Amino acid sequence: MKILKLRIIILFTMLISTTYFYGQNIEFTIKFDEASCTYGVYATPDFTNPAFIFAGGSQISIVVPASVDNTTLDIATNTYGWADSSQIYAPAADTSSDFHGVSANGGVVSFTTGVELLLFSFELPNSACCAPGVRLFDNATDPQSTDSGMGGGDFNNYFADALLFTDYYNGNYDNSISIPAPTGDAAQAFCSIDSPTVSSLVTNEADVVWYNQSSGGTAYAGTDNLVSGAVYYGALEPGSCVSSSRLAVTVTLNTTAAPTGDAVQNFCSQDSPTVGDLVTVEGSTTWYNQASGGTAYAGTDTLS
Repeated sequence: MKILKLRIIILFTMLISTTYFYGQNIEFTIKFDEASCTYGVYATPDFTNPAFIFAGGSQISIVVPASVDNTTLDIATNTYGWADSSQIYAPAADTSSDFHGVSANGGVVSFTTGVELLLFSFELPNSACCAPGVRLFDNATDPQSTDSGMGGGDFNNYFADALLFTDYYNGNYDNSISIPAPTGDAAQAFCSIDSPTVSSLVTNEADVVWYNQSSGGTAYAGTDNLVSGAVYYGALEPGSCVSSSRLAVTVTLNTTAAPTGDAVQNFCSQDSPTVGDLVTVEGSTTWYNQASGGTAYAGTDTLS
């Protein structure tokens, strides 16, 4: 009977291992959202399991440049108790980087083959928006626990099931943050009478800096006047990151023809005429006190 029970247990274990674990892997990536200045860590499985139980102690480590403040990461989206549980700052093994071990309490997740699942998101310390070089730890090339300055800390990525503690981690993909170019209309028109400036250019994103070349070049000031026919190149620059390409915008300044009407207009003083009583063929005319520039009158200003 004992032998039979043992065989059943072994068979059951082999069945579970073959059905659920054999040849199944999960890869990980990191992304950056410019609008919220938030990084997200995603898992992509090569299998489907609507109730995958991952183990507490699973860890995905983050590498940030040493220029970032030496404090814990602000874990924003945190469904499974993810926390920045260990840190090593600029160790001798890699003085240009800080290492953050983000571990979880474990939980149940629904995995679908090839579909990215957000595990957690985080922000850099002290409201820093973006820093070049933020990435996931590379188990093969980054410093190990015995390397100089690591203090015995193990930052290797590890993502295990809670039943057999099989490690599903199978590496990283797209393990670098690339800031895209801003988006907007490639041709933008303005009225010359409005004296539009570089800050008048429109994009769907904030944090855009405009240059006189598609790469390199000189940045414009927001107060610089736009030039008709010129091409302006916008780079998205959240925090200390810079987009890898720029949006090219061609500017057109339209000169609106002067309104037409009688050059001499007479009114009765007893009617208390105002600027709003002046007549043009076109209507919707704004009146000024100078031939160019100057100050606009209100429609209620009294004629004199």
